[in-house]
Amino acid sequence: MRASILLTLAVLLPAPALAAYDVAAWEEDFTTLGLQVDAFDKCRGRMSEKPRFKGCLQMWDDAKIRVARMERFTKESPDPFRTARLKDKAEQFGAATAFLAPEVRALPKETYAKLMANDKQLAPLKPEIDALRKPGAK
Repeated sequence: MRASILLTLAVLLPAPALAAYDVAAWEEDFTTLGLQVDAFDKCRGRMSEKPRFKGCLQMWDDAKIRVARMERFTKESPDPFRTARLKDKAEQFGAATAFLAPEVRALPKETYAKLMANDKQLAPLKPEIDALRKPGAK
């Protein structure tokens, strides 16, 4: 139960607008990214389940956007400590999501089609999800 709450919060927490992005917003993103990294454990081995498939891929997309925003801020406002923390957390994110491409690629065509069918929230992510299905995707 607690894991599903963390997964839901990690996906649904609103991201701060870039114009208002500051150190406090960066720290909030850092904390949320940490929750997301932990929540990906609940996705591993369960990507054939509709709620997990959708929730985990939405969280993956959100986390990628979050990392990019944090990287942009870190480059604009250099701080060696913040840069090192982000590097470590981004590596953890990569490790935590390494299962995604192999599991999505392993889904039978019919199962993948059913998971994607008529899902308006996943539709914008379809090109990236399709790319995960290609051999050699990470």
